Amino acid sequence: FSNNLIGVVENGQFVRSWGTQRDVTDRKRLEDARKIELKVQSALNALLRMSMEDVPLEAQLERALDTILAAPFLTFQPKGGMFLVEDDAQVLVLKINRNLPAGLQSVCSTVPFGRCLCGRAAASRQIEFADCGKVFDERHENRYAELEPHAHYSVPVVSGGEVLGVILLYL
Repeated sequence: FSNNLIGVVENGQFVRSWGTQRDVTDRKRLEDARKIELKVQSALNALLRMSMEDVPLEAQLERALDTILAAPFLTFQPKGGMFLVEDDAQVLVLKINRNLPAGLQSVCSTVPFGRCLCGRAAASRQIEFADCGKVFDERHENRYAELEPHAHYSVPVVSGGEVLGVILLYL
């Protein structure tokens, strides 16, 4: 609320007041939404600029993953990875990771299309979401000893109808 109140005090006593109040809730929501939009645009611009730079692909991917994980408007853990399709068009190869457990890096170094959540995302060309807060569902096929409860997105990267890879983002 925005307040414009005027009070009158006589002989140390409050005697009357008048003023107006205005509800600015909608304006505040719009302002907050615009701030988020600006941050989204800034992150997208940074990603687009990176794609135009003449640097090795792995360096671009590392910077892109860091930009995504650091986006202040997203609620990701600072954990994630990028898989690419290389020689075998039906297999993902883990190329870049940030803070992923060693067990995951080992068991997910290559993931066939259709296997586990990242492979399913690649095969379906659809985002896969898993909230394994307490129990791992049957789609979470690649398991390892130190696997902890977590939630994550597996986001396919598609260009011209062809799957180029998958981005793994932890919540």
